[in-house]
Amino acid sequence: FIFAGLAYWLFSSMDRWMLTFMNSVEETGIYSVAFRFSSVIIFINIAFGRAWSPYAIKVKTEFSETYRIIYARSLLNLLFFTMMIGGALSLFSGELINLLMPKEYSKSAPVLSILCLGLVLQGTQQITAIGISIERKTYLFAIMAWLTASLNFVLNWLLIPQFGAAGAAWATTISYSSLTASYLYFTQKLHPMAINWIKLIRILVLGGLLFCTAILYSSLEWQWSNIALKMTILIAVFLIGW
Repeated sequence: FIFAGLAYWLFSSMDRWMLTFMNSVEETGIYSVAFRFSSVIIFINIAFGRAWSPYAIKVKTEFSETYRIIYARSLLNLLFFTMMIGGALSLFSGELINLLMPKEYSKSAPVLSILCLGLVLQGTQQITAIGISIERKTYLFAIMAWLTASLNFVLNWLLIPQFGAAGAAWATTISYSSLTASYLYFTQKLHPMAINWIKLIRILVLGGLLFCTAILYSSLEWQWSNIALKMTILIAVFLIGW
């Protein structure tokens, strides 16, 4: 866990260091503002993590025959819940930043949309890693964390020179996706959950469409027609996902 913690620390700080070194302080500021707004999702992930650990142990003890199903349903529920919050923040990222920040930080809007997607996927690690913990193969956490940190370094090195803060955001999102996917792979290999893969894929597709819409149609102006359209999309995704 010490080695994994070092990798997480490096992984979470690397993007801003490399932005400053490879691009400019201005791009680092844009990225930092976007990350600050996306911390809403981080707070939700932390709150869920505090509640999840004792609950997961209790469920395994009291529902020994069905706990794998409960874990899988919890994963779907968590993904859907955080996807809706992250999707809403992503859809209205431009209007929100334009309202609360100076115009110089308007470029933070698309970066915020990308980061929201990454942090939604990051929150699922608390469940996708459950099988590794149960089987006490915790050395895998350190291995996966350092591999992800290495991947993040390579992605930042490739994307930052051309795309700046947006490149760093994509590097972070891809890295989080890879990490939770690797956790899920080993969980299903060591202590599998009873996952409904069709439902999981449907939620991921819905989330992908929602975040792609947010990134492509980011707007800084409070135009009520755009707001109405985004609200319609958000409600439609919620109803379909539910």
